[in-house]
Amino acid sequence: MSGNSSQNARKHGLTSKLNIRPEDQLDYDEIHNELLDTFNPETKDELLLLADMAHCRLLATRAHQIINLNIDEEARIAPKILGDRASESFRPTYDKFRDYPDLTHSAMMESHIGIHRLVYIVDEAHKRLVKPRPYISFKHICDVIRTLGSRVEIDLVTPEAFELMALYFAFVGPTEIAIEEWLKTCTIRDFKTSEKRLHQMVSEYPDRKAAGVELTKRISDHLQKLRDKQAKVNESWNLHVERSIAVNHGMGLGIPDRVNNSKLMYRYATTHANRYDRLADKLRSQIRNR
Repeated sequence: MSGNSSQNARKHGLTSKLNIRPEDQLDYDEIHNELLDTFNPETKDELLLLADMAHCRLLATRAHQIINLNIDEEARIAPKILGDRASESFRPTYDKFRDYPDLTHSAMMESHIGIHRLVYIVDEAHKRLVKPRPYISFKHICDVIRTLGSRVEIDLVTPEAFELMALYFAFVGPTEIAIEEWLKTCTIRDFKTSEKRLHQMVSEYPDRKAAGVELTKRISDHLQKLRDKQAKVNESWNLHVERSIAVNHGMGLGIPDRVNNSKLMYRYATTHANRYDRLADKLRSQIRNR
């Protein structure tokens, strides 16, 4: 019977007035045949109502498909959009890092952008130390010290950073000249105590090769700690991106065209779904009152 009803609907041209695109005809016919099997309409009015219901369901389905395309696009570009926004908001902190590592270190460690930068700095220094002819510049060791949340001035560095600086001087030598040149650029509260302490620590590593091995090990350990922290921060960041996509649900993350398109499609789908329900209630009523 469903087959005959479907043929009758087409034969009588009851769907000819509906605005159905050629590419949607097969989907419409599938929906229409499904509704024929469900409701078994007999009169012309019932067939017209059912044809209108099929059209409403087709339009609502198309609207949801467009929404899903927006959601897929959102998932594809959201990491870049959110990453660009995070970079922009984080830039003031990063710009201060070189001069105020002791103040900005915590923010650097908790940001996926900041921790990435710290890992990069230490990794660059580590690469130079594991080459066949290891060497690390004063600039690189200063950068590594900043990744520890320390300034390069002796009186403000942490014990770990102070030890790295001592190892560096023991590694590069000649120690006296290097320390003297460095001290000229430092702001030191207690010059004599700091200089004496530094010379004492350097003297504990009389062999340059051994100092280089120990320096490499310290930086390698620091790099591993940063990478472990980076993995946790990145996991948290990825979760943030996923939640942002879910919350926005294809609404565009601030891109006007997609926002407006998705909002329109939501209203469009809701309107046709509600109309479908009203038509279905009317069709059921007619079938009961035959």
